[in-house]
Amino acid sequence: MSAIETRSFWDYSLALYDHEPVREALLALQDAHGLEINLLLLCVYAAACGEDPFSEAEMEGLVRIGTKWGREVVAPLRLSRRALKAMADDADVADLIAHIKALELEAEKAMQIALVSECGQRAAYVNETSARRLSAQGSFTAYLAVAGKPLTPDCEETFADVLDVAF
Repeated sequence: MSAIETRSFWDYSLALYDHEPVREALLALQDAHGLEINLLLLCVYAAACGEDPFSEAEMEGLVRIGTKWGREVVAPLRLSRRALKAMADDADVADLIAHIKALELEAEKAMQIALVSECGQRAAYVNETSARRLSAQGSFTAYLAVAGKPLTPDCEETFADVLDVAF
């Protein structure tokens, strides 16, 4: 039985994202490399739960879901919020930004529910912290391969910043 659970994934994501180095690293991977933050968080969360790394075959379904949610739902909300932020001179615009941010977070949570649902039942577990870090790195490598992104030193170092906090 898989240790991956929707509620725990959301809570774990919020707690990890609350660390400034993690937030900066994840945003850099999103903005500079076109990666989906929820998929990156899932790589780390699954490993923290003791799961083996996702295979490329497993990651294909996850990337398909994450890309669809990201492109069609989350990114438009994020773009609107960022555009409004540039013109936030009055309280009405600030209220609108807050409302869009709340919608964006709800969309992120819905994406996580879809991703966890795709994980299904995974039987293998790793127990040691060092093995969990390697599991997260393995899932990250599978994600990059499926997404057609190169594993650049910058990309690898930035993800390591997330792992340093997580493990």
